[in-house]
Amino acid sequence: MRTLVAYYSRSGNTRFVAENIADFLGADVEEVIDKSDRSGPIGWIKSGIHATLELDTEIEKLEYSPSNYDLVILGSPVWNKRITPAMRTYLKKSNFSNSEIAFFNTNDSDKTQNTFGTMKDILEGKEPISTLVLSKALENKKESEKRIRKWCREVKSQVIE
Repeated sequence: MRTLVAYYSRSGNTRFVAENIADFLGADVEEVIDKSDRSGPIGWIKSGIHATLELDTEIEKLEYSPSNYDLVILGSPVWNKRITPAMRTYLKKSNFSNSEIAFFNTNDSDKTQNTFGTMKDILEGKEPISTLVLSKALENKKESEKRIRKWCREVKSQVIE
């Protein structure tokens, strides 16, 4: 089963989760890189505003095509109860028609805040086989890794069925 983990991360939480998922599943990893400067306090404010307005953004050229994978796992932090502009753009630009998909998000509250519904809507109703929400992943590394391993086993069993 060819697997791709595609994610956007500003602070490193989502990167930590994505890399753990990829390690556990032996997956390729695609970091979606936003060309907009989102660093520092001004970047944080701008990021929240852009997410709230559900804006797209310009992203760097991608290395992998999701259409070449059996499973694509998509991850985004939650910004003001929404997915990031970079993930929104990635979802709109990529082809997932031949792939099973799974979603994960990282946040500070352990709630999806309907980000998975938004991701599904952008993918024209394509259902994820599984979803994962991790709060403060870097603050709780051991617990996060345990939950990630458990979730990856569930995802593998879903794809194999």
